[in-house]
Amino acid sequence: MPGWTRFAAAQMKLPTIHIEFPASALIYPGGAIIVEVIYRILLVPLLLWLISSVILKGRAQETTFWVLAALTALLEPLSQDLGPILHTSMKATFVVVFLEDYALNLGQAWLFRRYGFLSAILLRVFFYLVWHVLWGLIPIT
Repeated sequence: MPGWTRFAAAQMKLPTIHIEFPASALIYPGGAIIVEVIYRILLVPLLLWLISSVILKGRAQETTFWVLAALTALLEPLSQDLGPILHTSMKATFVVVFLEDYALNLGQAWLFRRYGFLSAILLRVFFYLVWHVLWGLIPIT
């Protein structure tokens, strides 16, 4: 999306949405791990246990997991401060970025369910390394 990062930074009255390198190489992977711990290690398993094991007495674990995955996948995109962009000509870009974030989170939930916690963390770490670290190294003109 050409111009998206420049536009988002301008809306937030910042020179860039990226933390400068080399700090970005440490901060973004650390943030990725924190987000995954909160969403995947704490929130989903705790709620899955509470709903499926305690309330439903061991039934509907798979369905419960996917409902929780779909709902928790919304947390990060909804927590982004992108609201002001809805009142601009970049509405379509907002929708694309929102859906991309949602798909990333849902994909991580799938990886977590299928291959374990490390796979979900690695997906987010590599995504952040590309989106925030490498993309942040590209000079904006």
